Amino acid sequence: MENIQMENNNGMKCKGKKFPIQFKQRESLLTHLFDNDSNLRMIHDLIFLIIIVFLLYKIENFIKEPAKFWQYYDVLIWNLGDFLQVLQIWLIMNISVLCLHYPLVLFNNFIQYRWLMKNDEKNLDILYEMYENGQYYGRLWKIILYTLYSAISIFGILFYCTYSILVYDLKLTGSFSLLLEMTRLLMKSHSFFMEKKDLYIEKESFETVMMNKKSGNIFRSFWSLPSSASFQKFIYFLFAPTLLYRDSYPRTKTIRWKRVLNFVAQFFIFFSLGSYILVQQFVPELKKSCTE
Repeated sequence: MENIQMENNNGMKCKGKKFPIQFKQRESLLTHLFDNDSNLRMIHDLIFLIIIVFLLYKIENFIKEPAKFWQYYDVLIWNLGDFLQVLQIWLIMNISVLCLHYPLVLFNNFIQYRWLMKNDEKNLDILYEMYENGQYYGRLWKIILYTLYSAISIFGILFYCTYSILVYDLKLTGSFSLLLEMTRLLMKSHSFFMEKKDLYIEKESFETVMMNKKSGNIFRSFWSLPSSASFQKFIYFLFAPTLLYRDSYPRTKTIRWKRVLNFVAQFFIFFSLGSYILVQQFVPELKKSCTE
C-alpha cells in the first residue's frame, strides 16, 4: 500500500526555529516486504487462500441450510440497526472539529499577523527574532488559547461521543466505530493545532510580508499569506492516511486503481470473516452471559 513516509532534517527545534519534517513518496515497509520477500508473499497468499476456502465452505452451508443464513442475517441487521444515529454522531463530531478547531487556529494566526503589522520596530532582523521567540502574545493569551483548544477537544469530541454512546445505548459495531473515529479526530485535530497555531514565516520572505504594512486592508493581506491555516487543506488532512499535518504531501502521478481495488477486495473479505466470527462466536456468549 502506498504510504506517506517522512524524514527529519535534524528533527528538533533550535533557538525558536523549526526544522520541518520532510515527506517523500515511497512504499510502506509492509508493502516493500511483500513485494520483495517471496516467503512473506507466499504466507500472505496462503492465508488469503484459506480464508477464501473457508468463506466458500460457509456459503455452501448457507445454501444447504438457509435457516442459518437468516439467523446470521438477522443478527447482522440488528447490530447495524442504529446506523442513522451513528452517522448523526459522526457528523456532529466532524462539524465540531471543522467549525471550532479551524477557526481557533485561524484566529490565532491572525493575532500573530496583526502583531507584526502593528509593531513599530524598524529593524527587521530584531523584529523577526522577536517573532521567532513568540513575543506576539503574552502568557495570558497562551493560557486562553490552550484552554479553548482543550475544551473543544474534551467536550466537542471526547465527552459528546462517550455520552452519546451511553445515552443511545448503541450496539457493539456502532460503539466501536465511534470510539475509533473519536480517537482519530482527537489525533488529527491535535496535529493540526500544534503544526498551524503558529504562523510560520521564513526569514527569506519576511521582508516581503512586512511590505504589507503599506496596504490599508490587513484582512486582505492576511488571507493572501500562503502559511495561514487553509480550510481546504484541513479537510484534505482529515481524510488523508497520515497523522502529521502538512500543507502538501507527495502523491503519485496517476491513481493505481488495480492496487486500490485489490485492497478494497481484501478489506471486504476480512470484514466478512470478522463479522461471521463475531456473530457466531461472541454474540451467543454475550447473550448467554447477559441472561444469566
